[in-house]
Amino acid sequence: MSDLNFFSSYYNKRRKVLNKSTMLYSFIIVFIVSIITFVLLNVANIRKLNNEVNILKEKYKTLSNYNKIEDIKNREQYIKLTKEKLEILNILDKYIEEKSLIDKHLLESIRESLPENVFLDSILANTESIRIEGKAKNNDFISQFQCNLNENEIFNKAFISEIKYEEGFYIFCIDIILGEEKAIGTDVQNN
Repeated sequence: MSDLNFFSSYYNKRRKVLNKSTMLYSFIIVFIVSIITFVLLNVANIRKLNNEVNILKEKYKTLSNYNKIEDIKNREQYIKLTKEKLEILNILDKYIEEKSLIDKHLLESIRESLPENVFLDSILANTESIRIEGKAKNNDFISQFQCNLNENEIFNKAFISEIKYEEGFYIFCIDIILGEEKAIGTDVQNN
């Protein structure tokens, strides 16, 4: 025969209650462990991303320094070229000053050669020739002016290229050659 146990129903319920509480505690523990794991994974990811950001910052600094260095090198090159061009311009300026025939003395010589009744309208000058345009009351004054210019040692040759009579004055053009005449189309180089 079997024994009758009147407390067996309470005993089974208690076991079921224990199972429910065990399950509740297990769930809480799993939840806490998952939260801790999630937090630890996020901390690890944050550290990894911070390291990557620091590496990228270093690369950016290196690139920006490289760009600055390249910019400085380009500016140094530009300054060097500018200095070379300035030296060339200074040499050319000295050469032009040495070879320049047109100066105060030349204009003073023209003024001294000018008779009283001759009036100048314009003087066009370059390194090889001078063209004088003016007016005179008489042809004789123009020829005297040309003669005075030819007698001057500074001028190689002076000749009247044009004379016309307008409104009571003789309008004239005198061409003066300063240096030796060159044939058209020839190049002269000074070495």
